[in-house]
Amino acid sequence: MNDDRCFIVRRSDGSRVEAALRPSTREDGLRWAKEWLTTLSRDAKDEDLHWEWDQLIELGLTMPEQFACYSLLSEGSLQGLRLLEVSKDDVERYGTHALRLSTAPWNRGAGRIFRGVGSLLVAVGLRRSQADGHGGQMHCSSLPRAEDFHQRNGMERFDGQDEEGLARYRFDADSARAFLARLRNDGYLVSTWT
Repeated sequence: MNDDRCFIVRRSDGSRVEAALRPSTREDGLRWAKEWLTTLSRDAKDEDLHWEWDQLIELGLTMPEQFACYSLLSEGSLQGLRLLEVSKDDVERYGTHALRLSTAPWNRGAGRIFRGVGSLLVAVGLRRSQADGHGGQMHCSSLPRAEDFHQRNGMERFDGQDEEGLARYRFDADSARAFLARLRNDGYLVSTWT
C-alpha cells in the first residue's frame, strides 16, 4: 500500500477537503500528544482516552510484520489513527484484526469538523486485508459507543464477546467490497483507490 493516496473528507458544512491516509510516523505520535491530549475530555464519553497512540505507532514501526498503524491528515492536522494486527498467524481465521481506531477530538459528536474520518480508517484496514490476501475480511472488538457505527456500516456481530467483554464484529469479503464501493460513490475515496 502506497503512502501517497489521496482522499476526500466532507466538512460539516458539506464542502470537500483533500486528506492523506498513510502509514504513521513518529511525528504523528508527537502530533497526537500535542493536538489531541490537550483537548480530549476526561470523562467516560471518550472511551479511547487511555490508548497511548505514540506507543501504538511505535509498535507498527518496530514490528511491521505484526502491526500496521495509519494516520489520516488534513489541513495540517492529524484527523485520525488506525492500528491493525497483520501477523499471518493471528489473522488466518477472520482476516485482518482491527485493534484500535480513534478520531481527533474535534471530529467527534454532533459538532464535529470533519465527517468520514472513521470510515476512511475502516477502509484502510479493508484495503490492507485485500492487499494481504484476506479478501477484505476484517474483525474487531467494539467499544460500546462504536457498536452502532459497526452495525450501520455492514459489519456482522459474531462470536460473542472478547476477553474484555466487548462485542465482536466483522466484515466478510462481500460486505467489505460493498463498504468500499459506498465510500467511493459518496465521494469519500478517490475512484483509483478502490
